[in-house]
Amino acid sequence: MSHVPRPASVPPGRLWPQWREPARQQLRLMWRELAGLSVTGWEASVRLSPAGIEAGRWLAGFSPLGVAHDRLLALPGRLGMPAPARSLYQQGLGQARQVYLGLDQTEADVVAKVYLESALPAPDLRRQPVRQRHAALQIQGYKWSLTRSLPHRLTEYWRLSGLDGVAMVELLRAADGVPPASQSAYRLVARVLADAIARDPAWHGFRLLLVREPTSPRSSIGMRLYGSQLRAGVLAEGLLQLGASWGLAPEALKHLITVWADHELGWLHAGTSAQGQPFLIFYCALNHAQARAALMSAEVVTPRHACALPEN
Repeated sequence: MSHVPRPASVPPGRLWPQWREPARQQLRLMWRELAGLSVTGWEASVRLSPAGIEAGRWLAGFSPLGVAHDRLLALPGRLGMPAPARSLYQQGLGQARQVYLGLDQTEADVVAKVYLESALPAPDLRRQPVRQRHAALQIQGYKWSLTRSLPHRLTEYWRLSGLDGVAMVELLRAADGVPPASQSAYRLVARVLADAIARDPAWHGFRLLLVREPTSPRSSIGMRLYGSQLRAGVLAEGLLQLGASWGLAPEALKHLITVWADHELGWLHAGTSAQGQPFLIFYCALNHAQARAALMSAEVVTPRHACALPEN
């Protein structure tokens, strides 16, 4: 099948797109929520699929420890989360050890996100028989459109235990049950994990998440890579290969790699969308200055007030 090359959503040399007003307004609301809180990290991500490259993806996390319960309960209402999702959030709040606020801007939509991460025991990273492997719900994501009349989405992230790093690589390479169009993305995740383990056999920070949406056919996996010391530049060859098969413009991919190459690689997600399209998302840590630049580009904060941005 031939593809028309798709452009990137961000001009060359820039981390962030031109934020549209719904995104700017939501970032302002999220910035207010973060005021005075213990921010634990900032993150950006880029999503690639045959439909194009989407880089308007921003996330911040904070610890709920010491935050007034009433403030946390009212947070989704202040952000405009639909009532059904708000109820689910409030049910899960008691188990949360981290709260994340996120925003995705695409050409078609702007989506707000709130995640709750539960405290779980350390995973079993030994290779176990299949029947002894188990999954535990680690993160729940509540997502809603700011520009379209669409139902909210609940995304569940289940952490898989009972595999060591080599077994995870084998599982991802096999890609059993994965639609053929998405298998190359899973195998790219496998290559990157194998590279990380080969570089530092003592590193055991990898985590494999199974991602599902109860009301959607979407399916994916997430691989945690924080602590591996990998930079996004390790993805260069794989992204160019995926891009060629997905019809993405090579010039846009090369610009993307140049911009992100030196950023710490935190997560890789691969999967199949609800529409049946393959996708790959890479997540990178942001430092204080880069997080500030995102908010300044959205006119959320001014250079004069940027020094007030919470440190992580």
